[in-house]
Amino acid sequence: MNGAEIIDILLGAVAMLGGAIIKYMFSRVRDNTEKLDQMRVDMAKQGQENKELYSHIQRIDNNITEIYRKLDDLLIAVNRKN
Repeated sequence: MNGAEIIDILLGAVAMLGGAIIKYMFSRVRDNTEKLDQMRVDMAKQGQENKELYSHIQRIDNNITEIYRKLDDLLIAVNRKN
């Protein structure tokens, strides 16, 4: 083997290693992109669920306020009769 063949073999090995590294990096980027997309979907779902829960809590709070108001009216009416 002469020097040119050794250099060709080394360059080939470096090119193969470089190709393997690039392939690995692109697969990691693709995997992370898929994970990020799934996280965006999950965050959107959670945001919608939070809005729904907040509206339910507001409705419950309004109902409790209405019950307290009616109890106050009832207490006033009972006190007037006595």
